[in-house]
Amino acid sequence: SADAGGLLSLAAGRCAAATGGTYADRVHLYVGPQLAIADPVTWGSFWDAMSLSGGVWFEAFHGPVQWSPEHWLAWPRMLRDGLVARGMDPSRMHVIVRGADQAAVWANMRVGAACDLLANGPGLYRIEDRAGFVREFRATFGTAPAPAGPSPVACSPLPVLAEPRSGQLAEVLAFERTGTSIPLSVLSTPRVPVGRPTTLRIALGADPLGIAARLGAAPGVFWPAALAGVTVGGPGFTATAPVGPDGSVAVAITPNAVGPVTLALTVDGAAVRRAIGPPVDLAVTLAAHRGPVGGVLDRMIAQPTSWQFTVPLASVLKAGPMPPRLSLRVLARRVPPRRSLVELRLARPGKRVLVELGVARSGVFVVLRKLRVTGTRAAVLVRLPTGARVRARLADEWLTRRDT
Repeated sequence: SADAGGLLSLAAGRCAAATGGTYADRVHLYVGPQLAIADPVTWGSFWDAMSLSGGVWFEAFHGPVQWSPEHWLAWPRMLRDGLVARGMDPSRMHVIVRGADQAAVWANMRVGAACDLLANGPGLYRIEDRAGFVREFRATFGTAPAPAGPSPVACSPLPVLAEPRSGQLAEVLAFERTGTSIPLSVLSTPRVPVGRPTTLRIALGADPLGIAARLGAAPGVFWPAALAGVTVGGPGFTATAPVGPDGSVAVAITPNAVGPVTLALTVDGAAVRRAIGPPVDLAVTLAAHRGPVGGVLDRMIAQPTSWQFTVPLASVLKAGPMPPRLSLRVLARRVPPRRSLVELRLARPGKRVLVELGVARSGVFVVLRKLRVTGTRAAVLVRLPTGARVRARLADEWLTRRDT
């Protein structure tokens, strides 16, 4: 690891006039991939040390495994921009390659920010495809003597998503910051009992939150790759369950106190990467949407092939005593004329509760009467439009409604 304090001292020492520069200019750092993408905030002194050195050489591999195209599009830009922001000359940054199939490696190096670092001259380590490295090196740099500074290199076009495609991707990723509401009807109950094991069932549908549709993907292709799950948290518990092929979730929970219950949907980035097609430079693609998606974008760049995003699901689910279930039936219609006799009853006797009696019109609940009901039968005369379906609910809590 680098010692920022030591390099700072070396940076203060000037070399002989004949050579110029500082002693720190004589220090080059060899950086493994995990240190290369270390968080610049947490590892600030490490990044400071890299920026003071005479050169930084980044391993473009994990052991014997080469970087994926997603890594090549994400990490060189992150490293270059982070060090340039600290005052380092970008011509001092290099990548080190290894392994077989050098044609594929060099194809990745000729794209985006990686191509800028390639122009500074690459390093090599344990090259198995030596002939391939020589062939690609000569095709890129020629055979003339090396120039004093970076060489002109023919770079490949930068792959990015154009609008409106990038806007669709940003719309989905922004869910993590904004969250979204789900209707109470997708929950098996609006309240879970305290101190008793309960299986909460959630019906999110074949395309939860319409995410696949927003990305232009078929739900049957998108969601198996998404490895989606729902996390439910509340007083004294946290539980996670997978989302089934039909968008249903069954999660076992046991709250130990009264309080709110939160839900969140987690989606694996593999499904998103498949939906948007071949790898793209995400930093450039989402630059115009940085505000709404910044948190997710940072993870997409730091973990190019293993990131996830989480969507808070706002609901009114609570942990507490179960409310009494309310039922009703029409005892007689048009008695007396133009009115109907309706019976309301609570399944479990308890304190008097306020009930709203009404009808459904075009999917809208229209209140006809408000009255207090206990566990005993309560009958009321109301005027019902011909053919209307009567409904009832507790005024303070939505319940499973039973129509007649």
